[in-house]
Amino acid sequence: MVANPNIKQSDVASFFNEKYIGLNIQRTTINKIWKDKQKWLSVLSTSQFSHTFRQRSVQFPEVDKAMQIWTSQAIAAGLPLSDMILQQKGLEFAKMFNMDDKLKCANGWVYRFKKRNGIHKIKLSGEANSAPIESLPEERARLRALLAKYDKEDIYNADETGLFFRIEPNQTLGTSPTSGYKMDKNRISILFCTNATGNHKFRPLVIGKSFNPRCFKNFNKSALPVTYRANSKAWMRSDIFVEWLNHLDYYFRTLNRKILLIIDNAGSHFNPKRFEKNDNDISNDEMSNEENNLNELESLLSELPEDSDGLLEYFQMLDKKIPTEEVLTDEQIINFIQRDENEKDDNNNDDDDDDDDDVIVPLISAKKAVDLLETYIKYFEQQNDDDFDFNDLQIFKKYLRVTRFKAFNSKNQTILDTFLN
Repeated sequence: MVANPNIKQSDVASFFNEKYIGLNIQRTTINKIWKDKQKWLSVLSTSQFSHTFRQRSVQFPEVDKAMQIWTSQAIAAGLPLSDMILQQKGLEFAKMFNMDDKLKCANGWVYRFKKRNGIHKIKLSGEANSAPIESLPEERARLRALLAKYDKEDIYNADETGLFFRIEPNQTLGTSPTSGYKMDKNRISILFCTNATGNHKFRPLVIGKSFNPRCFKNFNKSALPVTYRANSKAWMRSDIFVEWLNHLDYYFRTLNRKILLIIDNAGSHFNPKRFEKNDNDISNDEMSNEENNLNELESLLSELPEDSDGLLEYFQMLDKKIPTEEVLTDEQIINFIQRDENEKDDNNNDDDDDDDDDVIVPLISAKKAVDLLETYIKYFEQQNDDDFDFNDLQIFKKYLRVTRFKAFNSKNQTILDTFLN
């Protein structure tokens, strides 16, 4: 079906039933497999499952996903976890999903949850969150070995920072001491992502407090030079980061590129390597040795000229801790999962009878495709809705250029044929 997307699901079922006598596979089964094609492709491409053709699905996926998010945040925050804590938290989520009469979260459930997500017992030794000086050479060597596997074009780093966009300057000109102003702490969070060469920068992700700021009135947000999201504290949250990461993954999949994405281990940075076992083209390496980065920064700053005190103070200010992330509460986790499941249901509500109709679809000419694409792009640009992402618009514009080229070639070919005849 990947090689021939126009083939009917009923024909695929008939092919396997004829080849394997007694199989009796139904068209609805083909439909279910096709909808989850990414999952099955990832299973077959992973060495751990390379000889496995059956994968047991999770019986209570909502509770399992909620536990994944909660556990990720707990581990990032350095909270001590145990089987009993996981069991109790699972019972709480089961009750919130009205599944407490079905899911008892026994020892077997805890064991399978830990196995699925690579969670195991770890002996605490010293201060795990610190970065001892003696480990820096080893960490540098590990980082160099990791970076050596990729071209600089394919090494990306993403991180958030806070922007106090209304803050007053702390210096002025005058002849005598002047009283200062009360600091305005209105802020936004911004996620930046760029590659090592600096020639590819993703649109910044801006997180504000208002979903529809007054300045955006009668303005198409998809036309902004940034991607805008919002929550009550203007902080990064797991659901926003997952959405951004999925967009990043989709972008590089369309280009068939594999990259290295380096992020820190903030609680809001939902770890796809730990929880999403698929063939993502994004490698995620958690780097938590902030002392290493700080030492290297101070080394570079020491080489600046003596008259660059202002620049030195500026960089030191940038290194101050500004809160940019928000830990999801249990209720927010539930709402996030329910919204995600509803969106999946909307996308999967296909008409099952469509596959059984022997309808011959007429070929669409390149000229007509150009007209349709131009109309849709105009419609896209007029929308003031978060569902219409400006990054996606570039994809439609790309195929508009391709289709225009095809239409031009088709027109020239027709004229040439007419001349020869």
